[in-house]
Amino acid sequence: MKILLFLCALLTPVLTALAAPDLVGGSRYSFGPNNATVTFGCDYIKNTSSENATGTIVVKLWARSAPYSGGDLGGHLLGSYKLEPLGGGMQYSKLSRTVKCTLPTTRKSYYLVMAVTEYRKGGYVVVDHANFTTPVVLGVPPKQFTLTGPWRWQVSDDFATVEMCVAKISHTRTSYTGTLRLALWATKTPYTGGRISGWELGMVQKKALDPGYSYSDVHNTAKFVEPPPGNYYVSLLLLEYDGGEYVIKAWLPGSKTTNFR
Repeated sequence: MKILLFLCALLTPVLTALAAPDLVGGSRYSFGPNNATVTFGCDYIKNTSSENATGTIVVKLWARSAPYSGGDLGGHLLGSYKLEPLGGGMQYSKLSRTVKCTLPTTRKSYYLVMAVTEYRKGGYVVVDHANFTTPVVLGVPPKQFTLTGPWRWQVSDDFATVEMCVAKISHTRTSYTGTLRLALWATKTPYTGGRISGWELGMVQKKALDPGYSYSDVHNTAKFVEPPPGNYYVSLLLLEYDGGEYVIKAWLPGSKTTNFR
């Protein structure tokens, strides 16, 4: 008995000195417009050791089919952010970060969990978590507009106009669409969605579509605006007026770069 007590006395200071990030207080999340971003955080993440530093911390927001109760997180990672290690007795207060949100492909009801992970011996492990009790419906919304190829574009010999051609413009709305725009854009990197940064080479405005209607064998000519010299990826974009601005609804990317001199 004396030997066991002695061993316990030796082990106790070692165990209490181990550092670990701990969630303290309330946790919260909110989605930005169109669920493109998500903001999440908590009142505090505190280092439970007064002496030792934690490892690097990554806070993650997951969407799951059931609340998390330990083990492998699984599910779908909506977003994450990294935090520097916490020194002994230190904490992050009123923690909140906004990151890009990656939605699950299947639209259904999910339980969300915010997990605090720490880097330990070659990998990140879950050290604390907070389940959000109310499920939320998430998922990539079904496409409302489709641009169907093949498509092509051609600048006139005098560089005054540009022709834009595409096989079909269709929609799945049960009501009228907004006014549409067909636009040709040049970008330094391949366009993959979201806000676009580059140069609009040409644009035409098209009438709204009735429910069940589409544009087929589209040929339009626009005034050509040449970008600064360089190599660009050229994409065909479809935009719809939503009452305040024109929003990109569909696009067809170019597979290779074009040189403008």
